Amino acid sequence: MSSLTAAQIQTKLTAIDAAIDTIISDPTAYVNYKIGDKSIDKGNVLKELRETRNYYEKLLQNIPYESIDAVEINVSSFGEDKSEILGEPTS
Repeated sequence: MSSLTAAQIQTKLTAIDAAIDTIISDPTAYVNYKIGDKSIDKGNVLKELRETRNYYEKLLQNIPYESIDAVEINVSSFGEDKSEILGEPTS
């Protein structure tokens, strides 16, 4: 289990998405090239970002969360609150 919170993972996913958008907007800046005896390998950046994104998505999917789709608000004229989350078992 990851020690990261869902919000932290979501922040990382947002940063990765921004980096992917940058690569897509200028793909020529991310090619492999060689100058003299120096070689620059930028061709795998997109692949590594996608793999990292998949890793964080899996972590996020393993974090339990509560999803509330609909709420019924029901307050009587006497102030008694009978509101409930729809689909929730009643007692």
